[in-house]
Amino acid sequence: MLIKKQFEWPELKTIGYTVSFRKEGQKETTCSYRFYISSAKLTAEEFAYAAGAHWSIEIKRHWKLDTTFNEDASRLRRQNCAENFAIVRHTAINLLKN
Repeated sequence: MLIKKQFEWPELKTIGYTVSFRKEGQKETTCSYRFYISSAKLTAEEFAYAAGAHWSIEIKRHWKLDTTFNEDASRLRRQNCAENFAIVRHTAINLLKN
């Protein structure tokens, strides 16, 4: 028996996706897709700007954490260790910045 579920998002105005290509040196080009939903009614240009602005902030913030604390290499997995250390790292970055 097939059960159909209906999802309602009354404020949903925009659905979009971006395609990113990345090539490092002689390595093979990689492609990634990111999907977005929004309650704002956006044109294609506004959507592209918003998606780019979001990732610009995300990349800048993550770059600081990774270069300062080598966060990508962290293997903390037990209980709340990852979240706790993330808070400590963010606090340290904020203290250093100030």
